[in-house]
Amino acid sequence: VHSAMESLVCPESAGAARALVREALDRVFQDTAASAADLWVPAALATALPLLYQGLPRDQKGACVVPHPHPLVKCEAPKNSIMMTGTGVQMYETGRACDNCDGHITDQFFWKCSESCQVDFCRRCYA
Repeated sequence: VHSAMESLVCPESAGAARALVREALDRVFQDTAASAADLWVPAALATALPLLYQGLPRDQKGACVVPHPHPLVKCEAPKNSIMMTGTGVQMYETGRACDNCDGHITDQFFWKCSESCQVDFCRRCYA
């Protein structure tokens, strides 16, 4: 760009000045030109993403639910985990969180993976 600017101080013609600036800019930006090989990833994403619409299982309200490959078994919270809230509502302290809604599981019954996975679901998300 500097050599092009020196020539612009006293250009012989406006066309020659434009050509010098164009050459200088082409040299500066030649490394940033995208090749065809660089464009396949955005093209593939633009093609594939619309196909994923409604791809995950959903509950009755339309929210996505976490699929799990193993069967789930119904569990009951221990009797000694019963608590009362300040408003007198009975709840259970299971020490578990739902893997779908990420809320604390405070119901008497919840569902967990029958294998050794650390996957738990509350009553609301399992239904």
